[in-house]
Amino acid sequence: MQFPHVPKELKYYLNRFSKFKRVGVQLKPSGGVLSALPGNGKIQLAIPSDGNYDADTFNMHFLLTTMTGTQVYNGGVVTGTAAGCALPPRNIECIIGTLNLAYAGMQNLDDIHEYGRLYNAVMDHTAGTDADTKRSIMSWGGNALQEAITNNAANLLNRRFSITNWLGFIGSCEPRMLDTSLYSTLRLTLTLASNDILATTAVGSPAVAPTNPNYRLDDIYFTMDQVFLLDNELSLGIQSHLLTKGPVNIPYKTWRMFQGPVSGPTSTTVVDITSKSLNHIVSFFSPVAGYTALTSNNITYINDAGTSSYFWRPLVTNTSAIANANYASGINMQINSLQYRIGGQYYPAYVLPTDVLFTFNLDSLKSNRDLLGGVSLFIENNVQYLNSFASFWQRMNYNDDTRWMTGMNTNGNTQNINIEYKGTTLTLPAGVALNHFVFVEQLNSFVVGAGKNADLDS
Repeated sequence: MQFPHVPKELKYYLNRFSKFKRVGVQLKPSGGVLSALPGNGKIQLAIPSDGNYDADTFNMHFLLTTMTGTQVYNGGVVTGTAAGCALPPRNIECIIGTLNLAYAGMQNLDDIHEYGRLYNAVMDHTAGTDADTKRSIMSWGGNALQEAITNNAANLLNRRFSITNWLGFIGSCEPRMLDTSLYSTLRLTLTLASNDILATTAVGSPAVAPTNPNYRLDDIYFTMDQVFLLDNELSLGIQSHLLTKGPVNIPYKTWRMFQGPVSGPTSTTVVDITSKSLNHIVSFFSPVAGYTALTSNNITYINDAGTSSYFWRPLVTNTSAIANANYASGINMQINSLQYRIGGQYYPAYVLPTDVLFTFNLDSLKSNRDLLGGVSLFIENNVQYLNSFASFWQRMNYNDDTRWMTGMNTNGNTQNINIEYKGTTLTLPAGVALNHFVFVEQLNSFVVGAGKNADLDS
């Protein structure tokens, strides 16, 4: 465990504390609210400010119920008649629409909108086979990892799920052991995504089309390990450092979201950003909401009405007859090339053809030459990658691990980022609007001083 802000005279002893213990604690949402509904349902948590906590052990647990037709949930049971079925997205983290983490009740450390869309793009490019297999137990409530929903699927009732991986401060702050007594209470607010995230299927023969897909969370709670260093040397050393040498920095990575409408196959999307360390840019295309048209395959009875828009990517060909988590249907948008332009400089300096986009993205994420690295096990070939998983990653910093060189510094000025894409066709189903989503990762610092004084350096 590394403690970059600890006085150097104490660092030698950090792995020699003999009076150390770790105790898991359960944290309930604020106000005793243990249930939440999609769209505007909020889950709030006040992270205790009474000692050392291991951020790597911060988990969220809940029971998930999905409903269709006239079904309603009451007292732990569902009544009414189902029409088709609805299942959660491939990555259960997509139920989070917005993640906000604030301190002192006002200053945001994180304010990540469209969290689920971003999370899918990250996981598609960083989760190898082993990671996907282990996550399937948590993300599908014990079911085997599924590529598609089938005609024998059924709604879920009180199925337990866990979220263990996080973007933003909780997932990236250093050090990972946080002394929360040094600053005011951190307040986490999660806003649930709309029911568009549900994948739906018709069931029976003839197929019964799904209607009114909906979901809810119950028995929500969080867990985290509290760490006790009974010698108290570490806390005393940090307090002494704050009083005599000034504040310490807790660096972390956060994301900002931008979006713009897509009007044709050749266009430019422009976003504005101010940052001392811009690390990554990632962009992709996705429908604003679920499909309105209903189609059904005579063999599998799968329809794409309401299928999660968080799975969709631009298609090279419009050939898929079924809708599932990985093979989007209904969008035909052949993109030939992509480039970012920042302050007159193109990134990359050459026009990037999409047939090498996969390799380029792995380079941007430092995983192309790592034999232990991987991507989603559902990615089978380059054409299918472009159909269903493609996003455009551009790395702006040198190395996340050492941090000896920062990302792009806009020097206090607002910087325009132009995302230029060129294609040949754009065909959308009736009623479907396509948006271009752009996420910018930047390195911030949570600056902690004596007397619980804190500030944000971004």
